[in-house]
Amino acid sequence: MSPGEQGQGNGRRLLQALIYELRTMEGLEQVLLTVVSANIPAVKLYEKLGFVRYGTEPRALLVDGDYVDEALMALRMG
Repeated sequence: MSPGEQGQGNGRRLLQALIYELRTMEGLEQVLLTVVSANIPAVKLYEKLGFVRYGTEPRALLVDGDYVDEALMALRMG
């Protein structure tokens, strides 16, 4: 997403549409995702949509020579 598109709710609407579609899938019990822990706006968005943080993977990614942690998150479908 370009900087000009940030903060307009596009990401939220896209995720809401995806979650709506996923809820129609028979047998799907939960959705898992990872997000860079330091990306607070993304973590907050996922939390607002019902995702719960269940752990952290330390040093999950190497970005420009620095390791970053990832938050592990889940959304229960039931």
